[in-house]
Amino acid sequence: MLGDKFYEYVDYTECASDGVGWTKEGCLVDGKKLKGYPTWVIGGEKIEGERYFDELMEIVENLENGRPAEMD
Repeated sequence: MLGDKFYEYVDYTECASDGVGWTKEGCLVDGKKLKGYPTWVIGGEKIEGERYFDELMEIVENLENGRPAEMD
C-alpha cells in the first residue's frame, strides 16, 4: 500500500508481544528501548505516534528532497 519507495527508508519491527515476528530485542532503537509504539524511524529520524499513510509519505518525500522529516 505504501509502495517500494517507502520501504527504502523504513524497516519494520514488531513490538506487540502478541504480534507476528515479535522478539524482546526487537523494540530497541540504537540500543535504547522504545517508549511506545508505533514509533517510526525513517531516514534515521525517530517519529513517535500513529500516522496516516499520507503523513508517512510526506516525511519520505521531505527526506528525499533534503528537508527535515517533519516541517512545522
